Amino acid sequence: MGAILFDLGETLIYLDPEDKRRVENGRFEMVQGYLADRGVRFTVDVLRDVYRGSVEALSDDPEREVHIQSILAEMLRRLSVDGSSIDLGELEKVFYRREVEAWKLFPDAIPCLEYALEAGFKLGLVSNARSDWAVRAILKRLGLEGYFEAAVTSAQVGWRKPSPEPFIKALEILRETPGRAAFIGDTFSADIVGAEKIGLKTIFLNRRGEPTPVVQGVTPDYVVRDLREGVEVLRVLSRSIRAHG
Repeated sequence: MGAILFDLGETLIYLDPEDKRRVENGRFEMVQGYLADRGVRFTVDVLRDVYRGSVEALSDDPEREVHIQSILAEMLRRLSVDGSSIDLGELEKVFYRREVEAWKLFPDAIPCLEYALEAGFKLGLVSNARSDWAVRAILKRLGLEGYFEAAVTSAQVGWRKPSPEPFIKALEILRETPGRAAFIGDTFSADIVGAEKIGLKTIFLNRRGEPTPVVQGVTPDYVVRDLREGVEVLRVLSRSIRAHG
């Protein structure tokens, strides 16, 4: 059968530049409103600056994921807010609400996923994200959750791509081996380098048509401009897997 693992952001879904600005500003506006309802008042600029300082303080290893709730707890501590009065799970949802609502599907995403399923592949998702809840909420809103037998986030496993752990976790859930699986992603250093480390076939999604990077001597097995070209690669992989059992 074999498996295809997908990245999420900027592979299957995207934020345009204006959406990105609204999301960045909206996060802290939402947190500001949430805290104000509880009698705690800070400006958006203060919240943004303290958040950034909290991220820097907790991020001592670029491949270790810091869960959003840990960052929010550190932010509240630095603001001298009594954390016992704040539900961090609720605050996580507040923080990501605008983002969950903003992501859009690339037009070529569903046709590619549909073809992969029709070809008999098991599908998995591997995404770097500080919030597992946010990823699953985005998948549900965009109607993507039913495509994936495995949806693994760095928040869930505690490690970020290119660390092997998220890839390995997805393969474990799918009960497949690296030699019978491929990964499609748009971020070379995280997606392609990480997938290559554990022996996955790699499909670099280069929507901008920029020169293919060389990172740690890694060369992708395939380079595609969009997921329509990705379908052609999946046809090749499907024939290869069938031929080799």
